[in-house]
Amino acid sequence: MLEQAYVQAGDKTTPAVKDVRARISTAVDATTGTALERFKCWLQMPADSTFANTAVKAERAVYVNGSTGHVGGDQSKFNNERNIGFHVIVLLAVGQETGGRGYFLGFDPDVSATTESRAAWKALVAGDTETKPQGFTAAKNLEVIKSMILGSAEGSFGPLVRKYYVDTTKAFPKIIRA
Repeated sequence: MLEQAYVQAGDKTTPAVKDVRARISTAVDATTGTALERFKCWLQMPADSTFANTAVKAERAVYVNGSTGHVGGDQSKFNNERNIGFHVIVLLAVGQETGGRGYFLGFDPDVSATTESRAAWKALVAGDTETKPQGFTAAKNLEVIKSMILGSAEGSFGPLVRKYYVDTTKAFPKIIRA
């Protein structure tokens, strides 16, 4: 069972938040192609759900496959009433709250996943999360991708990187494929 929360300034992880941010920033900068190809590589939009396995290339990243309703954000457009389908998150680091509760730092490329990710998207791109951005300059493309993943605060992340608390006493729901 997974519970999600946002990264707060001062959260400590291994590797450190600043190191994870630097690796992601470097990888985003190194991504080539058109604006739409870059979006397809880094962000997952319901209208075009291609998320490249090579996007993060973190040295110790782990992919978690789970049902969309369980692993994805509570507002994900990929979810449906029968919970058909799967969702992928990339675990980037581990952390521990001051009270001892452990968590994983995870990257969920779904821009529709949460209320916060939808609001951030709408502020950056004209249109809902289903709208494919078009006519972006390379600079605007990088701005959108980095804002969604890295955010603007140095000690935290954008709305696509969240803390995942795992309750090992409860099993993941079954992934139902159509």
